[in-house]
Amino acid sequence: MTDLLDALADRNAAKAVALVPVVLAQPNANVVTAIMALATQMSAVAWGRAARDRGVPAAGISSGFYTLLKEGRAFPGRPWKDAVAGWQRAVQRWMVPELERALHDLLAADTAAKETRVSSDEQLLMSLVLSFCTDRQKAA
Repeated sequence: MTDLLDALADRNAAKAVALVPVVLAQPNANVVTAIMALATQMSAVAWGRAARDRGVPAAGISSGFYTLLKEGRAFPGRPWKDAVAGWQRAVQRWMVPELERALHDLLAADTAAKETRVSSDEQLLMSLVLSFCTDRQKAA
């Protein structure tokens, strides 16, 4: 899960696509736990991006991530130290419109995972991975 979260934070589609079946084959792993971890990650990165855009220094953003983890009791899908380091790097790679789209896509994936199955867990997570890693401006 840690490697998948890092690959998505880095927007590395090839690595993330290769990791989807590996992650889903792990004990106690499924599309819902992956979506939960991704929702935590992308929400934190969006918060970090907004803080950075307001001029908060990197140390303040890092401290804020730990506060979010403590107070929010969120599911980062990995140890806190690893999560904060990954989120800190991701703040540099993601812009607000991309984060808004990612959060929208996560909500849609969460809804789809809870409704009647049209896709497998792997198909659903793979679609989410590809949507995260696609640069909409280049695709257009």
